[in-house]
Amino acid sequence: MSETESLSEELSLTGIYVPGEDGWIVAYCPEVPGAVSQGRTLEEARFMLRDAVALMLEGNREERERELFADLNES
Repeated sequence: MSETESLSEELSLTGIYVPGEDGWIVAYCPEVPGAVSQGRTLEEARFMLRDAVALMLEGNREERERELFADLNES
């Protein structure tokens, strides 16, 4: 049986925004490797980075669950 619970109401992460080519703003989150995005405005870059972080965390969670269940099935 699998149970999940919310560990935190709010998770505070760092967003770093740097000027890119052709006026784009590149955004990344150092706490979540692979969470990188960009936007034409700072607002768009923030929105896109939040989406990238959510996708990376969800993907990482799914991968860990597969590994865990594979290990349990081998036992």
